[in-house]
Amino acid sequence: SRPSLLLGCVVLARRVLGGTSLLVLLAGLRSCWGFGLCGAAALGASRACCGGAGWGGFVRGQASGATALPLTFKQKLRNVMMEEGGSATFRCELSKAGPAVAWRRRRGGGGEEEVLEHGDKFHIRHRDVHAELKVLDVTPEDGDVYTCVCGDLEATATLTVNALPVSFRQKLQSVRVDEGQNATLQCETSRPGVPVEWSLGGFLLQHGEKFLIKQRGALHELILRDAVPEDSGVYTCVCREMRTKATVKVVAVAATFRLRLRSQEGEEGGSATLRCELSKKGVAVEWRRDEQVLTEEVSRGKYRMGQEGRAAQLTVLQLHLGDAGQYSCSVGEERTSAQLTVKPLPVTFRRELQPVAVREGGRAVLCCELSRPGAPVDWTKGRTVLRPGDKYEMRQEGPYTKLVVLSAEESDAGKYTCKSQDGQSTAQLTVTGLPPCFQRPLVDVEGTEGASVVFHCELTKPAAAVEWRREEEPLWEGGKYQMRMKELQVELRIVELAPEDGGEYSCVCGEHRTTARLGVNEPPLTFVQELRGVHAEEGGPLTLQCELSRAPGAPVQWLRGAGPLSSGDRYQLRSTGPLQQLLIRRGRPEDSGAYACVCGELRTAATLDVTAVPVSFRLKLKSQEAVEEGSVSLRCELSKAGVAVEWRRDAKLLREGRRYERRAEGRLAELLVRRVVLEDAGEYSCSTGAAVTSAHLTVRALPVTFTKEVEPVAVREGGRAVLCCELSRPGAPVDWTKGRTVLRPGDKYEMRQEGPYTKLVVLSAEESDAGKYTCKSQDGQSTAQLTVTAPPITFKVKLRNQLQVEEESSVTLSCELSRPGLAAEWRRGLEVLKSGLRHQVRRREGVMELTVRNALLEDSGVYCCVYGDALTTANLTVTRSTVANQTNEGPEGDRQKISRCDTIGVLWRYYYETG
Repeated sequence: SRPSLLLGCVVLARRVLGGTSLLVLLAGLRSCWGFGLCGAAALGASRACCGGAGWGGFVRGQASGATALPLTFKQKLRNVMMEEGGSATFRCELSKAGPAVAWRRRRGGGGEEEVLEHGDKFHIRHRDVHAELKVLDVTPEDGDVYTCVCGDLEATATLTVNALPVSFRQKLQSVRVDEGQNATLQCETSRPGVPVEWSLGGFLLQHGEKFLIKQRGALHELILRDAVPEDSGVYTCVCREMRTKATVKVVAVAATFRLRLRSQEGEEGGSATLRCELSKKGVAVEWRRDEQVLTEEVSRGKYRMGQEGRAAQLTVLQLHLGDAGQYSCSVGEERTSAQLTVKPLPVTFRRELQPVAVREGGRAVLCCELSRPGAPVDWTKGRTVLRPGDKYEMRQEGPYTKLVVLSAEESDAGKYTCKSQDGQSTAQLTVTGLPPCFQRPLVDVEGTEGASVVFHCELTKPAAAVEWRREEEPLWEGGKYQMRMKELQVELRIVELAPEDGGEYSCVCGEHRTTARLGVNEPPLTFVQELRGVHAEEGGPLTLQCELSRAPGAPVQWLRGAGPLSSGDRYQLRSTGPLQQLLIRRGRPEDSGAYACVCGELRTAATLDVTAVPVSFRLKLKSQEAVEEGSVSLRCELSKAGVAVEWRRDAKLLREGRRYERRAEGRLAELLVRRVVLEDAGEYSCSTGAAVTSAHLTVRALPVTFTKEVEPVAVREGGRAVLCCELSRPGAPVDWTKGRTVLRPGDKYEMRQEGPYTKLVVLSAEESDAGKYTCKSQDGQSTAQLTVTAPPITFKVKLRNQLQVEEESSVTLSCELSRPGLAAEWRRGLEVLKSGLRHQVRRREGVMELTVRNALLEDSGVYCCVYGDALTTANLTVTRSTVANQTNEGPEGDRQKISRCDTIGVLWRYYYETG
């Protein structure tokens, strides 16, 4: 009621709004509801709220400043029990709006309290007098005592979480890894966020540098870093009461070098250190120098070897040049090597070269002493660097280096210098001369008539002049004799030998003489110029030629391999005196091979090598655009004619066929593509050897049209109807529709595409399948009518041809149509029979029956059942029965008399009236 409602509003407003606001509220209620009953109720409410003084007391209470009610919990917190994973909500209500509240949690009902903050785990809300704490996704660890604090007031409740059973959805799997790699163990719990513990052999594992422990939702992962064989064992993951185990097997691997040796350079007398780093610690290494094993014991302070952790080092002390070389550190099959270079100290001369004097033909030795034994030096005479050989010997014996001048000559006199890297020493060599003599005498020679011969001898030293004699007769320069003297070499050339030139020849130098004999022989036939191999490029003329010592008396034959050659279109053979030539008019690579010129027993051969000129494309392919169903030609020009090429499309070799025709005319190569289809688009290339040219062919599609429309089809019911049309593009996608219905392949329809033909097959055609069918392509459509004709109606079971029945009996004629549900027509002669007193016509499914009741003789005849063009007939014969006259008394005393007539059956009745 209004008073009760008003009283409730006043009390609530007094608590929430205070005195002044309550007065305003009551004034408003009075103005809205009137003062009658509502005024009385308001007055009572005011008395209740303001000390029983009514409106006046209410006003006086407001004026005098009444004392506010204390703040209390109108509704305290309630304990909550729920299953793990849900959300728990604590709510409380204050007696009036007050300061903000704080939420705390005390673990296990005692101990230090934790102040809760709004976040992902806790949602805190405070609206007017209502305070709420929501704990999300609770776990057994969230089961604590929760307190709501507002000033000095506290409200406490307990959250009890029933833990759900946890199982391992995916257990640990045993792992086998190589030493030095990381091993990973994974398992999955049935619920996310559940803590687990990892252990190895009963020892709890902690997250750190060696073990990396991860948790992502329900997936738990333990990563074992840099595994060593000692890390092998059984690892356990424990989640509450559940556990899963797996074995980690760490396979020891051979140590390798993570940091290899680097080449070093040290100064002579200093030290050098070679360092490397292994893949694991505690592995013994072996040091070598040029394959010689190094040890500290054997080296006696020369080498210092150390190893700390993975690092190994070798220090070479008191370096000298002999310490340079290749040093290696090996462990097992692994080895690392580096080069040590020793930078030498400057080389000085402790003892300079001394001047030396020697007689011509003797040995002169120049010697000096160096500060470093075995230091390299160069010997020079003037600006000429001397090398060991027939003239000079160079020796090093400890710190001494020597130059020996063999068979000293006057020309050997001069200043000789020994040069080191850092200095030099020079001394004079003096050679006392002897008179010249022959150190190489003349030798007997034989010559061929018409040829030339040379007499040659050598002096020990240059002479002013020599004299040539024949049989003690002096010879003079000119005509037949050519004389030459160059330094120590002396020659006499006799040209155009004749038989009378034979005899003894002498060369005289002072007191010394050398003599030899000349024999003149008839010249044999020889090749004075052999065939020479020819290397040329194809396309030009080639010539092979040789020359005999004289014009041949026997025929000359040219051979290629073992086959003889003759003059013709390709070869031309020439013989001009002793000169023999073979000309090849235009060289080709197939002309390469061995050629020979034969004259009697003489033979000379050479090889002809004709290299093919690299083929290139003078005119490259150009990209083309073709129209579908048209033709396109791709042409290129080669650098030479008669070269076979290959045509490809998208790297696939093209074969000549009905659609592709390859043409070659001279240097031109052409590919003709006929009846272009969309699939012909792509990159075409023409290649020969390493030369290739490419172009892109673009095919512009023609609109898909119907080259042959769908034609009307008539089919008998139950048969297969095939609607077919021909498209301008084979394989073009089409849709078949009947009216607005899109047809899909299934039990009723089959859809086929055979090249340009697309077909719709209607299976088991029914009358309902008749209608217009449309084939739609992307660019057009074609429609045709399907007519389904019913099969002709026939009589499945015909009338029985000969029927015979006695008079007064009934007879039934029966036949069956090929389709049920049809009505046939019965006739006798031309008379159509209907159901009536004499005849009964019945139809059951496809069975037709005619019953003739009380057959008379005139009922005999031919009966037929007709449906359309279908007809079946039967001949009915009614036979006469015995004639009997019967007189019956009627119910009222009347008398009937029935007589039978021979010719027709007529029923006669006679009525006799009584009296």
